[in-house]
Amino acid sequence: MPGVIVFLILIGVTMAIGLAVVTHRTTIAHWTKAAAALGIDINTGSIFSLPRLNGLVSDQVVSVHTFQSSSGNNQQRFTRFDVTYPSIGLGLELSRQTKVGGFFRRMVGMQDVEIGDPAFDDAFVVKASDPHRLAVFLSGQRRTTLSRLLATYPTMKVTDTSVRVDVRKMIRDPEVLVSTVRRLVGVAQILSDPTEKIDNATTARAEGDLTEALRRMREAIDSHPENIDYRLDEIDTLSAAGREGEIGNRVDELGVLAPADPEVAGWKRSLESKASTQVVPGESIDATAATQDLFGGRQLSFAVRDKFVANYAGGQVHWSGTVKSARAYETDHDFGRGPGVKAVVTVASLEHDLFGSTEVDAVVELPASGPVPQRGDSLTFSGTLTAVDPLMRNFTVRNAVPN
Repeated sequence: MPGVIVFLILIGVTMAIGLAVVTHRTTIAHWTKAAAALGIDINTGSIFSLPRLNGLVSDQVVSVHTFQSSSGNNQQRFTRFDVTYPSIGLGLELSRQTKVGGFFRRMVGMQDVEIGDPAFDDAFVVKASDPHRLAVFLSGQRRTTLSRLLATYPTMKVTDTSVRVDVRKMIRDPEVLVSTVRRLVGVAQILSDPTEKIDNATTARAEGDLTEALRRMREAIDSHPENIDYRLDEIDTLSAAGREGEIGNRVDELGVLAPADPEVAGWKRSLESKASTQVVPGESIDATAATQDLFGGRQLSFAVRDKFVANYAGGQVHWSGTVKSARAYETDHDFGRGPGVKAVVTVASLEHDLFGSTEVDAVVELPASGPVPQRGDSLTFSGTLTAVDPLMRNFTVRNAVPN
């Protein structure tokens, strides 16, 4: 009997070793495929060690490896993606903010730099040696990029010299490896390089000049054709501009660069779903309720688009707010042939318990009759809700009339 037990143990050990060898070879094959697609090196390791990727991707230093973390009697394997760049010299440490962690930090007086953007301050805990320089550095584009990355990879960490993501498993799929590396390389480019073109695009987008924003985004993409975030910005803006016919091609292009990126996959599902609107005819949409529903969480853009199409597109609004800007036009890139007036009106706000409120605007197409509203004026208008911009927290209202 003891001999049988020993024999069975030997068989079990032999099978376990054999399985480990096969798994290791499969892992090496998949990581080798990813390394070839990225144009970087692979250290294949041995049966007792796992592979590692190292090299330059779009002039950014990339490292991918795995490690184990222990908690009590449990061990968890992680895959770490690390992209490094020359120091930006801010003493920067940035990571996800949790509600409990944020409350504790304020209670004990730990540093958490706030830059005056409530949504961003709510999402991140930030340390820096020079808060004023940090506020300048965290331009609209960089805030957008980091917020989007956080929604996809909650474990992200950014420092003066690197952006890092830890995934709680051993990743073997070469498409996931390639997609994650390219996503982080794009983020590193935005953090380490001047972003004037894309910042100008973000400014135009915030002001409701979506066609101008798209032109500037295309210039940035031509300069950095493999930058995933620039391309995601363009897709978001095409959706906000109602140019649905162009989104499919852009998503297909992204699918080649980052086939397993969660946000790219989300856009593919969104386009395939072909959701239709369920708006109740004649019923006016409430600005505060729509704001909370569409912008209140940390939903990715494709999810907001789907919800907007299903519940709001083509609905009627009767809204009031404060004018941020307004201009008369004969022809507008977005609203077409005039004459008309393009106004940006603050119609609602997002309330945060700890950080105050964030303004939500409507970009409104008004008739040319009557005086052009001035900044600070109160304006009440009725019109048709036609588009939403999740990242800028803007609505578009067409065929509006002042009341």
